[in-house]
Amino acid sequence: MLKTRVEIFRVLLFAGCLSFSACQPETPQPEELVQTPAFSSSDLANANPTETPTTEPQDVHGELFFSEDFKADSALCEPESTPNTFTVNCSENLLSIEQSDGRRKVDIFSSREFPVELGSFSLEVETLSKAAEKARSDQNSYGFYFVDENGQAHALRLTAQYFSFETWSRIGEIKVEEKTNPAFSPTIRSAGQLNTLRLNCSAAGCDFFANGELAGRSPVGLSGKTKTIGVFASSNWDQFFGNVDFKQLRIYAFSGDHHKPQVYSIADPLTSASEIFAGTGLSGAFNKYDTDGFHFSPVIPYGFYGVKGGPALSGMSVGVTIKMEVNPGISNSRFAGLVCHSSLDGMVMAVIRADGTYSVYRDTPRQPFALLAQKASSAILPGQAKNKLRLDCVGDQITFFINGAQVESLTNTRYELHYGRAGLFTKAGGTPEPDAIMFSDLIVSEIG
Repeated sequence: MLKTRVEIFRVLLFAGCLSFSACQPETPQPEELVQTPAFSSSDLANANPTETPTTEPQDVHGELFFSEDFKADSALCEPESTPNTFTVNCSENLLSIEQSDGRRKVDIFSSREFPVELGSFSLEVETLSKAAEKARSDQNSYGFYFVDENGQAHALRLTAQYFSFETWSRIGEIKVEEKTNPAFSPTIRSAGQLNTLRLNCSAAGCDFFANGELAGRSPVGLSGKTKTIGVFASSNWDQFFGNVDFKQLRIYAFSGDHHKPQVYSIADPLTSASEIFAGTGLSGAFNKYDTDGFHFSPVIPYGFYGVKGGPALSGMSVGVTIKMEVNPGISNSRFAGLVCHSSLDGMVMAVIRADGTYSVYRDTPRQPFALLAQKASSAILPGQAKNKLRLDCVGDQITFFINGAQVESLTNTRYELHYGRAGLFTKAGGTPEPDAIMFSDLIVSEIG
């Protein structure tokens, strides 16, 4: 049974980097390759934000349209027709998929589907993914798809704790035409643990819940009636597929506009701790929550610190108030700021620096920490004044505000960072200082 409310993530739990470089260029040039920041994988804890207007899972149940316990005579349990790809078995109400023993080094794909006649719907299933013995990590790729009356397929793909939404061509061989950046979600449990997944879809979009919590929202909704719903598994030629179990598949039909996703938004003053943060600790930093916000004291020179959280979105606005010593014209590499569209493919960062300048970065595996813009700005208040930052990311467009003034508007067409989570990011200066940075009044809002 899903939780009675959707827990929204707190978007400030700094986790210190496990490794650091001894130095970093003070003023990198645009598109210059500089050191890759090391991130912690620690993510956000459940919180009680002041505003959580997201659809609650228990309110979206419609009429039960389809129920499948994966009995041996089910159409979803038919043996695999193509040899040397996957082996499909059903027993004890489980649909189990694994790669065949005689698999050759080729890409493989398997799907099982059934006809429906639905408008808005909700899909719920329990899954258990187990990594292959030869794989160092869970490489299993699997998920769900639904085909509309025009023959176009939309899919939700999961691999380990990452997920993405995709659009497929169903003419001839299945081909991925469009997809979101793969986004990490701490709500998806790691390999060997049971996950309860729910996908609520309507013309407005699809909401993906993992274990009762909103993990992400698709930017593309249904077009007309849904004619087919299915499950799939796939593996590239150089990957190892272990085993994925599906259990208790349920499809619910909605009537009218019963499922109408509300705009995602949270507001958090960042004045209280969380259980995950308290239990994790920090590497290379001291911190404390107080009545005026989150006090952060890095102790490793030039160390990077960052965290991302909340559901993955295609359009977002993230804002926070930052207090740190700013001395225009005096060299200092310390900075603090915001993250948007954080995914496996990279992220965008906008920060203010202690020397009175601001920077906008695009960080990707192919081009780490690429500087898109860096300028001095009179919008940055000097001394110990508080500076209010806001970063809007919608598609290719990046807009950065400092204390209400728009200082940058960029079109970021490279690497297509269009989807992901929001967060915060900092870099320590060369001299450790107590309470070097203070964060407060975090706001994350969906755009579009």
